[in-house]
Amino acid sequence: PALFGCAALAYMASSVVLIPGELIKQRMQMGQASSFTAAVGSIWKNDGIGGFFAGYQGVWLRDIPYTALELGIYDNVKSAMLKYQNRPKDAS
Repeated sequence: PALFGCAALAYMASSVVLIPGELIKQRMQMGQASSFTAAVGSIWKNDGIGGFFAGYQGVWLRDIPYTALELGIYDNVKSAMLKYQNRPKDAS
């Protein structure tokens, strides 16, 4: 259970960098900006610092549960596999 919470907190911390980066990437892919600096300048000029976090809540609603489940399930499957591999072997 703690692992699920740790994964969620880790994503929340990293999202401060990931979400603005994703927004810039999307603007460049859609042709709304021709370069990284043009995208940053456009967002800053039109929307200020808050513009870099447009859609933040939606991304959190989508990605925090996914990240928590991904890490939690991975760790549980890994533990089960290790237990299976290290089980006592029959001596027959």
